[in-house]
Amino acid sequence: MLPPRVKRENVRLFHREITAPQADGSIRNLPLLVALEATTRCNFKCVHCTNTFAKEAPVDLSLELFQRVVPLVRTAHEVYLFGDGEVLLNTPRHLAMIAGIHEQNSACELGFSTNGKLLTPEIYELYCAAGVQYIQISVDAASKELYALMRRGGRLEELRHNLDGIVALRKRWRGTQPQLRMATVISKQNYNELPLLAEFAKQYDFSYWYINAEYPHNPGRDLLRLTAEDVVALNRIREDILARYSSSFLTIFDPSTGLAASAEEPWLKADSPVHCTVPWQRFEMKANGDIKVCPYFHEPICSMPGRSFEEVWNGGEFRRVRQALISGKNPPQFCANCKLGMRWQYLPGFPGLPRPRAALAWSAVRSRTGRKIRALTKLGFGLGSA
Repeated sequence: MLPPRVKRENVRLFHREITAPQADGSIRNLPLLVALEATTRCNFKCVHCTNTFAKEAPVDLSLELFQRVVPLVRTAHEVYLFGDGEVLLNTPRHLAMIAGIHEQNSACELGFSTNGKLLTPEIYELYCAAGVQYIQISVDAASKELYALMRRGGRLEELRHNLDGIVALRKRWRGTQPQLRMATVISKQNYNELPLLAEFAKQYDFSYWYINAEYPHNPGRDLLRLTAEDVVALNRIREDILARYSSSFLTIFDPSTGLAASAEEPWLKADSPVHCTVPWQRFEMKANGDIKVCPYFHEPICSMPGRSFEEVWNGGEFRRVRQALISGKNPPQFCANCKLGMRWQYLPGFPGLPRPRAALAWSAVRSRTGRKIRALTKLGFGLGSA
């Protein structure tokens, strides 16, 4: 594992590259965020998700590709093991990936997202022992009828049952790691349920709630978009949520919702010489080896198989995107219209940057489940593909 000063220097180098970007689009810093998609298999068909409308057959990240890119995490601030699939469909394989990442960088902020259907207390305990910092659960409604409509394949009662067990487990441990985070995609269908979701987040001791309004691959997206009247109502809802729940959890309304940044989000107001920082700080690889600029620009710009990391990171495709975002000339159409807050990610003032990995509590829990984790890790990538 590299010493912390090397990672801090990579953050400083990123800030220098953003302040004075190179005209040819090349960069010297390594990614601050590495996002690896473990699988595209999923047990849900959510109304806003790319996977619901995909025509390709499901695929798992291969051992060969994982081993090629995992050294990149050594200087990463954050590693995110998620994509368009449900990672808990193959927990042993997922835990093996986490073990491989921690061999390279045990101090990174490591987390993943799930729909929560398979996140039982027993599974949560395994991820606690594995050293995961956060688990983000996607929840788009707090009433069972709307939840079933939006997150097809899931039942709100199942999710509540899992969370009841996790809350009880955390009380016995007297700890809160891994953190529970919540992500919500809002539209005309569900934004009025945000007050109910705020109560849901408080009831289950979530520490963070991220709300956005992006559904770029839904054919009916124009019918889902919030109107000007909706945004006015949404702003009132936000003010009420921030007033009532700011002491319970951090709430971030992404600019894609149409709302201006709040006092809790100063980094979203930071000045940046480039239109978007993402191609300077994020490396995202899909399960099939495709490389994306960002999670919302769904067309891949190149593919990893047969190329080295440097050939991709400073290759022609990435450099052309960076050049367009430096000059403002002919950026990708989605980038030109983008309102997502990740455009400012990792700029000075971004929460917790740089941040060492919090010390894990409950050594007794880790000891009790250690043998189980080691057994599952051996099962994981020893299987090749799932």
